[in-house]
Amino acid sequence: MIITNGKTFLEVSKDYDWQVVDSEPIYWLDDYGKKAKLKALVRDTRDLYAKESIESLWPSGEKIESMDVVLEDKIKKGQVFRINTGHKYFEEWLPNSENDKPEEKSVKKKVHILGLGDVGSTMALALCLYGKGSISEIGLYDLDPNRVKRWELELNQIAEPLQDELPKVYPIGIDQLFDCDLFAFTASVGVPPVSITEGDVRLVQFAGNSKLVGQYAKMAVEAAFKGIFAIVSDPVDQLCRYAYESSNADETGIWQGNGLSPEQIRGYGLGVMNGRAAYYAKADGFEFNPNGRVYGPHGKGLVVANDWRAGFYNPTYSEKWTEETMTANLKMREIGYKPYIAPAVASGAISIVKTLTGEKHYSCISFDGFYYGCLNQYIHGFDLPERLDSAPELVAKIKASAEEMDNQWQKLR
Repeated sequence: MIITNGKTFLEVSKDYDWQVVDSEPIYWLDDYGKKAKLKALVRDTRDLYAKESIESLWPSGEKIESMDVVLEDKIKKGQVFRINTGHKYFEEWLPNSENDKPEEKSVKKKVHILGLGDVGSTMALALCLYGKGSISEIGLYDLDPNRVKRWELELNQIAEPLQDELPKVYPIGIDQLFDCDLFAFTASVGVPPVSITEGDVRLVQFAGNSKLVGQYAKMAVEAAFKGIFAIVSDPVDQLCRYAYESSNADETGIWQGNGLSPEQIRGYGLGVMNGRAAYYAKADGFEFNPNGRVYGPHGKGLVVANDWRAGFYNPTYSEKWTEETMTANLKMREIGYKPYIAPAVASGAISIVKTLTGEKHYSCISFDGFYYGCLNQYIHGFDLPERLDSAPELVAKIKASAEEMDNQWQKLR
């Protein structure tokens, strides 16, 4: 059933014989703004009317006494979807569209990687090993053809005894970049030398990397790409926002709204922050998982929580581990190495595989065009950020982090 703009959520059952088709979903159509997601699963009443924001990281606790009982039941069953009519292509997500048919979770995916530097090549190796059950093929592209050939040879010569289940690796041309389910942007311009051991070395890469990611985002639009545009290069969060805005604007910067949808773009930098937080927690004699959490960017503005629960959140340890996690890359630089192995594996390979399989993972996703990192799932094209009734002190930290990231964006753009 389709419910169009302005329909009150208190009168749903008056329009349909719900006893006949109990399993039929509701598609709730309204204009949620030009930068809101094309589609979203309604998880509580607030989702029917509220503007997208990081407030959706917490349950609303809202209870409307006169709520239509049929609508309330369908929300609980996960059968209500909101469709954003503020987007030009919203009709693609209505019933009977090919996009409305969920994919089989067992189908393996194609991943294409742009850039085979330290991060890209390490991530390709990890994807071969960690993604053997979920990835069928890995396409490689780099400006240096010999680098592509090297990694094609190396990775295809890794095999398990008595079986051949690892993903096939092959070179691709620039015209094939978006013939895949997930495109991974790992290219980078102007990575600071190892001698730089102070400041946020991630943010300084924005100027060069934004131009590059904007170029490929526009190429994705021209190729009518419908898969995931994954950004692994720094600063991932701000590059996601830039890719989204640049793909939807014309050459003069005027918004056109015909580019990548906000839920197509995902940033992969927070997975390693979870790993680093766990490392420093163990050094202090504590277990970080399963109740520890990380939020925000892969860099300045990061929030580490020793425990998300009220009564268990400890600001002293949380702030200590936040600082240690945020500066862990500098510690690696101090001993003369670039910190890329853990990010390529934890933020890149592991998080990408879990995205493809619908499992919980850390990545930054869109909240009305603002990209923020959190634990989430990606299922049938829907972003499902984890919702926790978090400690009030943690909520305040996350809101302050989001504000700081927005201030960063205003300075960077």
